[in-house]
Amino acid sequence: MSDLEFESDGEYAPRYGSDEPKGFTGLVMRWGLAKDKKTAGYILLGVAIAAVLLAIILPAVFGAGGRAPEPQAKVDATMLRARS
Repeated sequence: MSDLEFESDGEYAPRYGSDEPKGFTGLVMRWGLAKDKKTAGYILLGVAIAAVLLAIILPAVFGAGGRAPEPQAKVDATMLRARS
């Protein structure tokens, strides 16, 4: 009985991970926009660059969203001025 030997083979070991890419890379590949991880990475890089450019250009084109309020001292002086 002492000369028993066991050989384990890797093909019978359970697989806990999957080969599918995760995160946004996997999402781009599932949508069919890219065939491999490298192309999906380039697509995501392009999306990130476009988002940064839009964040810079849109406020310049459409303005910052309004005027800043006037200082309170100037408002008080205008309101307290005698009318003629």
